[in-house]
Amino acid sequence: MSFMEKKTLSYKSPLYGRRTGQIELRPFNYANAAEMLGLKPSEKLIQFLGVFGNIPAYLEMANPGKSIWQNIMEQIIPVDRFLHNEVRFLLMQELRTPQNYFAIMRAISLGKIKINEIVQSTQLDRGIVGKYLNNLIELRIIERHVPANENPLKSRKGIYVIKDNFFRFWFRFIYPFLTYIEDDRANIVMQKIKADFSIYQGYIFEEVYLEFLKQNPNIIPFDYERIGSWWDRNEEIDILAYNENGETLVGECKFSNKKVGVNILDNLKRKGKLIEGCNKEKYYILFSKCGFTNDMKTIAGKENVILVQLSDM
Repeated sequence: MSFMEKKTLSYKSPLYGRRTGQIELRPFNYANAAEMLGLKPSEKLIQFLGVFGNIPAYLEMANPGKSIWQNIMEQIIPVDRFLHNEVRFLLMQELRTPQNYFAIMRAISLGKIKINEIVQSTQLDRGIVGKYLNNLIELRIIERHVPANENPLKSRKGIYVIKDNFFRFWFRFIYPFLTYIEDDRANIVMQKIKADFSIYQGYIFEEVYLEFLKQNPNIIPFDYERIGSWWDRNEEIDILAYNENGETLVGECKFSNKKVGVNILDNLKRKGKLIEGCNKEKYYILFSKCGFTNDMKTIAGKENVILVQLSDM
């Protein structure tokens, strides 16, 4: 990607001004990936998206007829498999000092998403970390997020996330345990993956629903200008959509085996009051893996509350 943009399409390249068009091939969205896997909206789909991501070549390696654990054991952990070294090969091809980039990506995969946290985790100079983060953004490997109601150019609340789920999975669950894998101790690696996988799935669940809203904007009862998430030092809201008129949609995603009840809505309303500049009419949306209580359904029918279950996507 960097070669195409810098050496063939840039101002100083011999082909500058001669091309008649260009296309950047982007990853599949969740609906395309689900169709390729042949999976309906379900926990199994979330598992496969969280591990294999949205790149067709990676999805081709997946076998939805088997469990996600079998897929990891057969397609990612073995050292002779295509996906085992894919991330390492790609980054070493693109980057001059891959070890520093690997440290940064590992830190982000573990939830060190603010620049100060990344600096502390990697022990690298802040200026170097900033430069490397910008390079990774340019390569479309990571992206910088800010609260949806803030200007991306001015906000100081920026956080960094890995864009591709397969990269995120590899750095979180494979890269730290390469020694175990090389010593033929894959069973220990699988134990570590299973112990932390439910938390990891919850994050993927939030991403899928945010993408679902972007692809189905008619669900939101007003024309929004920005959509994303929101956070401050103490609170976090999974989904925020708003416009300059002050109309606001706030949402919560629950990837648990319990039905979502009124207490979740009450807490969401409390957090919604903390958002600056969004003081007019508010709408609420709740996403659930396992549905909603009868009391929650009753309230949703009377108030500005939208309920979406995973199987309804």
